[in-house]
Amino acid sequence: MYKLKKERYDYFIIWGNGLQYKEEIIEIIEGNPYLEILAIKKHCPKNVEKLVKAVYSYDYAPFKHLTNKTRYLLSTEASVLFIFIRNNNPRETYIEGNPLFKHKECLTIKSVKEEIRDRFNERKGDRRTEDHVVHASDNQSQTDYILKYLGYKEGVGKFKSRSNLLIPVTYHLGKFNRFSLKEVDLSDVYCSIATGPETDMLRSVCETPHYRFLSGDVAEYNEYRTMFEDFPCMMDDQFPARYKKFASSFEYLKAPYSTSYILAKEVSPGRYQIIDGVHRIAILAYRGINNCIIAVKK
Repeated sequence: MYKLKKERYDYFIIWGNGLQYKEEIIEIIEGNPYLEILAIKKHCPKNVEKLVKAVYSYDYAPFKHLTNKTRYLLSTEASVLFIFIRNNNPRETYIEGNPLFKHKECLTIKSVKEEIRDRFNERKGDRRTEDHVVHASDNQSQTDYILKYLGYKEGVGKFKSRSNLLIPVTYHLGKFNRFSLKEVDLSDVYCSIATGPETDMLRSVCETPHYRFLSGDVAEYNEYRTMFEDFPCMMDDQFPARYKKFASSFEYLKAPYSTSYILAKEVSPGRYQIIDGVHRIAILAYRGINNCIIAVKK
């Protein structure tokens, strides 16, 4: 028997031995209809052993029991990728067996985790080893702890919905309670493109790496996307293959995303800066669309 909950927040961690498969792993995660990737965070620990202890500190088994199980991680690359998700189908159940290790687990997360391990764990002959390329949270408390370990004091509160009643707003934007809907010419819209961790510049839509990627300049987008991995902030999941797939099927403001407006602010009369939606507006521009309706913050 399992218990259904409305939603909860989970995470996957791709260990150093799995980073070569990161795009394929992310594709598996987002291919599950119940899991929504919210953010990705690269982390380069100074001490891998301390990171391993932090990840398993809320585990159902004593760390002493896990020492041999995780020993291989001490020799992997000192870099990992955290993938934070909203789990919209947390089928929680208690795993029986050794009474010392009885614990609550989400069957949705477990199935995805095992699919990834089956595909990418090192193999010996026709059997996979238990040198896992990924680990995943068993419950939301573990996710909350890891976020705080990474320096996000609000824990899972970082991802709690900040949407107003009319339009969805991503977690990193804060409040977007007062806005107006405007039909704007794309020539009046600009995008803030990062040039470093604390610097950026405004570009027209057709000058963005996002637009140029659709036009065939894959290298610039790859360089731009890779640059974010070394930033202290979290990033989204628009890897090149994912963006290409998204662009092929994207329909702006079509159900069930009829209120998912591109968000902007007016920086001067008749001149707008995108706050959220650079990928989407680049797709519209590439398709030759000259104007669209956006939500402009007041």
